[in-house]
This record gives sequence, structure tokens and C-alpha cells, in this order.
Amino acid sequence: SDTLNGGSGNDTIITDVTVLTGYTTETEDLSMDIINAGAGDDVIITAGSADIISGGTGSDIFTYSKIPAGVDTITDFDISNDMNADDDILNLGDLLSQDTSYANVNLDDYIRVTGGTLQVSSSGNFADMGSISNIANLSGVNMNDTIKIWDGDSIETITVIS
Repeated sequence: SDTLNGGSGNDTIITDVTVLTGYTTETEDLSMDIINAGAGDDVIITAGSADIISGGTGSDIFTYSKIPAGVDTITDFDISNDMNADDDILNLGDLLSQDTSYANVNLDDYIRVTGGTLQVSSSGNFADMGSISNIANLSGVNMNDTIKIWDGDSIETITVIS
């Protein structure tokens, strides 16, 4: 496991990147990382396993390019419900674009936040329990909060359902 501290200013932090020249095997670091981005508007790109992430102050973007091996915890997800520029954003564009069935659909069919947990349904049907993946626990969000989601084309919003 690693502890990454971004400090003040705007940072880009990418976790779990492995480059193997001449190999085609994908690898993953299954250890938990602690990420402290610090003050500023930060971009945090993660596909790890049960990382503990703090974006700090500022408008942070938490990016998921694939379903993580474990459920991350974002300790300070900022949602003020006034939809201003200081709100944090979940970037799920790359994750959603991996499946063309996400194109031109109702985002609420594929993404939800319930009990503070961000979930993605690969089938677009949350009644199909086998299709649901837990992505991250968002500390500080409550029922009826509005969360900004980047879907690859634009910023959309979803409402926390419980």
C-alpha cells in the first residue's frame, strides 16, 4: 500500500498504473492506497482496490476508467446542492464507454448512489443484482443530494436515492 500526498495546488494523481514494455498482460496492485490530494482543483484517476481518497478543498474530479477490484472510500466528497463550480465531480465517461449499450440511455438506469455507495449496473436494471458493481463509498452524501457525473459527453446529475 502507498500514501500519496498532493499538497496544495492543482494535482493529477493516477493510481495503479503498470507499464510493461513488450508484454500484453494487464496487472493490478491489489493493495489499498491512501490518497490525499490536498487543496486545489485535483484530478484523481483510480482503478485500484479499496483506496481511501481525500480530494481536499477545491472542485475535485474522481475518475474511474474501469470497475475497481475493491470499493474505494472518498472521505470528503463535496456536494453543496447549489450546483456551483466548487462541487466535486465523478468522471465515469471511460467506464461507461466500455459498453456501447450505455449510449443514448437514461443515466439513472446505469448509475445510482444508495446509502452513500456509488453503484453501476451493467444491464441497466438494478433489479438484476448480478449486474451491480459497487464503485465507491461517498462520505458526506445524503438522501436527495444531487451529484454531478461526467458521462463522457457532458455533466449530468443524479439524485441520491437513500
